[in-house]
Amino acid sequence: MKDSVIIEYTVANASIRDATQAIDVFVTDEYAAGISPRIRVHVGFDKIQAPAKSEVKNSFKIAPRSFQFVDSEGIFHSEAGLFTIELAGEMRTIELSP
Repeated sequence: MKDSVIIEYTVANASIRDATQAIDVFVTDEYAAGISPRIRVHVGFDKIQAPAKSEVKNSFKIAPRSFQFVDSEGIFHSEAGLFTIELAGEMRTIELSP
């Protein structure tokens, strides 16, 4: 895989005050040949400002290396397969090709 993945998400602020929200981003590799799958790996974060009683739409760019695994010799590999992305309280499964 050579391209980044862009995930769009929405954060709601139901309170009467403006808020700053930190959004952690995790990736799970549902299957990796020859090694145990990587489960819920923290790959980044985003920080957004959410005005009171509003919804903020944003996007997060996940680098290709976030979907790779390292073998016993320290070499990065890409594999086709299913990956679950977790951010802003949502989980999405995507299928990638190498």
